[in-house]
Amino acid sequence: MGRLTQLRMILLPDAGDKATNPSASGPFENSLSAKLEMPVPPSQYTKDYAQAVEALAQGNVEVAWLGPLSYLYTVEKCQAKPLLCTLDESR
Repeated sequence: MGRLTQLRMILLPDAGDKATNPSASGPFENSLSAKLEMPVPPSQYTKDYAQAVEALAQGNVEVAWLGPLSYLYTVEKCQAKPLLCTLDESR
């Protein structure tokens, strides 16, 4: 595996979040691109986790936001490694 030359992401908007606007994601990618000093194209959006897993497996994206079950499936399918995870400290 060579050096990463760009960071492509795929996102799954919250099902009940009508305010999610894929065209509004530009500032995040621009800021990340500046920090990483590499291109970060506009995020792709998908309607389900299966498409996100497939995009990772095919090498079409480097980062995906996944739920727990989708993450486990992705580890099996393409040896994905977590970059970040959500912690619930209220328990």
